[in-house]
Amino acid sequence: DYAVTNSEAQISDGVVVVYLDGSNITDNAADEGGGVYVLGSAVTITSTSIRYNKAVRGAGCAAVEKSVIQLDGSNVMNNIAEQEGGGLLVFGSTMDMVDSLVSGNEAETGGGLVCLNAGTSATNGTIQGNRAYSGAGVSLLGYCSLFSSESKIHENVAENQGGGFAILTGSSVVLDDSTVEENTASEGIAHDTLQGCAFK
Repeated sequence: DYAVTNSEAQISDGVVVVYLDGSNITDNAADEGGGVYVLGSAVTITSTSIRYNKAVRGAGCAAVEKSVIQLDGSNVMNNIAEQEGGGLLVFGSTMDMVDSLVSGNEAETGGGLVCLNAGTSATNGTIQGNRAYSGAGVSLLGYCSLFSSESKIHENVAENQGGGFAILTGSSVVLDDSTVEENTASEGIAHDTLQGCAFK
């Protein structure tokens, strides 16, 4: 049961701009970007559900090569990646997440979100209940920035390290009125405001 409705595509300055509004993207499979694959383009995803997709990388949505993703009021849930990015994969691109939920996704690295050479932000977002070997909630593989405002990263489970975050060299995280709690991992930092975080 799947549908892509209320979508629109435009070309602006040579870049394809796609709008998805009120859509269901479900039960798809691919090597990369099981639900949504964005290559050097801009996509705005609003009030959309991305669920039960599978991929080697970026099962829910993969944005690569200078893409721009806006995720607004949407759910990315129960997607499974064999390698990186169960929910979202952002490589060499930017992503802004507003009022959205990333939950129940699974991957080897970055159950909820995985980034490399990327800039990401989350405003009033929730990354919850994702699973991975490393970086169950968020995995910043290198040279990434994440700004989190009024967001929650909680109840994510890593088999090895970084229940909430796994942050590699050259990456940065800014938490503004956000909570990272009740995440679990066999390795990581845990105290009142940061639980299950691994820093390298």
